[in-house]
Amino acid sequence: MVLAHEIHPPAPRPLTPIGKHRIIKWQSIMSLRNAIELGSIVCACIPFLVVRYMGSYKRGFFCNDQDIMFPYKDDTVPFSILAMTGTLLPVLVVFSGEFFRFTLSKSPYNDYETRYELLGVKIPPFLSSAVRINALFAYGALVTVSITDITKFSVGRLRPHFLDVCNPDWARIGGRDNCTYVSDVFCLTSQSKDEKDLARLEDARLSFLSGHSSFSFYCAFFVIYYLETRFKWMGMRFFKAFLQFLLFMGAALCGASRVADHKHHATDVITGSLLGILTATIVVFVVGDNFLDRRALRAKLRSFFSNMDDLDVESGRSKDFVDGKDKGDGSPKIVA
Repeated sequence: MVLAHEIHPPAPRPLTPIGKHRIIKWQSIMSLRNAIELGSIVCACIPFLVVRYMGSYKRGFFCNDQDIMFPYKDDTVPFSILAMTGTLLPVLVVFSGEFFRFTLSKSPYNDYETRYELLGVKIPPFLSSAVRINALFAYGALVTVSITDITKFSVGRLRPHFLDVCNPDWARIGGRDNCTYVSDVFCLTSQSKDEKDLARLEDARLSFLSGHSSFSFYCAFFVIYYLETRFKWMGMRFFKAFLQFLLFMGAALCGASRVADHKHHATDVITGSLLGILTATIVVFVVGDNFLDRRALRAKLRSFFSNMDDLDVESGRSKDFVDGKDKGDGSPKIVA
């Protein structure tokens, strides 16, 4: 004979994998929802294409403005190098990071990620997750470039090397001693037949704000947020902080080089840096929900509350069983 109080309550059920399996069909790829999502990403690049077609605002200058009298220098960091590095680095970090999380980590991320299948080929969960995060990065990068170029072409602030590139016709202006504001600027460089000179003259009116700073800080902080929120780093806080420090310093040095090269004023670089940080913050934490897949998050919450309900029900039955409330007589139940 065994008394009921010697019987232990039943153990809770273990968590079961809750990741869904979805077969991607061409109809779903061409659905209205996906078309709107893709269109939103494409539309993010339309503004800077429009303003480039319209041209920049033609701002005048004061003859004695020393801020625009610096000599022209070549770029220390060409934008082509910045664009390639700033694009490839986040993409490679995200693909490597998601591969590590899903294949090498002990956490059951595969149990919660939606599994996709396209044309009979199963897509690895880490690949679908990496594509989702990189699409988020691409959207933010296009937004950053669009805001930067809209501001550049609308403000038309003169670069520090403007007078050197422009080579104004001082005789038409009235001489160098004419220190009044000159609104009708005639640059002798505009008569050049060299396309590089003409492009350089147009670019000399696009100082505010710094595109190098906004793009480099956006890319850097996107990766910084990714490393911060996506990995626990096994307690290696200083190693993670060191990597984030390198990213920040890389972006900061890129911005500082623009001042040293006489391509931007200090305020241009500071404003561009703030724009890149703000855009990365909004894209990651507002648009991207802190890199979380909403379907996986909802599945985790459903699983958690479902198991909590099961535990409450089973615990209640065990308590009633021990207290002898099954018969309603308040006496302990005897089990043979």
